[in-house]
Amino acid sequence: MLDVDGVICDFLTPALDAIERLTGRRPPDDRYQILDGYTDYEKADCWAAMNAPGFCAGLNPYEGARAFVDALRSLGRVVFATAPMKGPTWEGERRRWLLDHMGAAWGDVASVADKSLVGGVAILEDSPGHMRAWAEAHPEGLAMLWHAPYNAGDLALPHGERAHDYNEAFDLVARHIEALERGDGR
Repeated sequence: MLDVDGVICDFLTPALDAIERLTGRRPPDDRYQILDGYTDYEKADCWAAMNAPGFCAGLNPYEGARAFVDALRSLGRVVFATAPMKGPTWEGERRRWLLDHMGAAWGDVASVADKSLVGGVAILEDSPGHMRAWAEAHPEGLAMLWHAPYNAGDLALPHGERAHDYNEAFDLVARHIEALERGDGR
């Protein structure tokens, strides 16, 4: 299972751009909660911009993301779990984005805030909290934290691995599947 924003899709750059355009201040990219330190009024304006029709559709995939997804498909089914925003078109735009950019099947997209509800062999997630919750719910699975500036300080990964690039993530999943097939997985 793959998280989308921050793992295969660049949500952060256009979000930071929108925040800077609306507030005149660019937040640092080293914190997960990008609107910490802004007033409620500023937050409301920024969330409105990020939830506006077309915002999700205009996001770009990270370089190499599609090749990574295609490689994962050689190991098994790839499901995308994405936490929905509250905009009126967000979920439809996200699903269409995944179909267009990642070749996702219509039924392989789960729009869910609590990703621990979605099972699988592995998860690649950029939120330490989401990764830990999934790992606790699926102890036999491989929980991987996608390395990013905003989670680099989170060094305590008792239930998971840190993946720094797509090759490393692919190798971790492949080894985990091999271990499961041998019967000596988690």
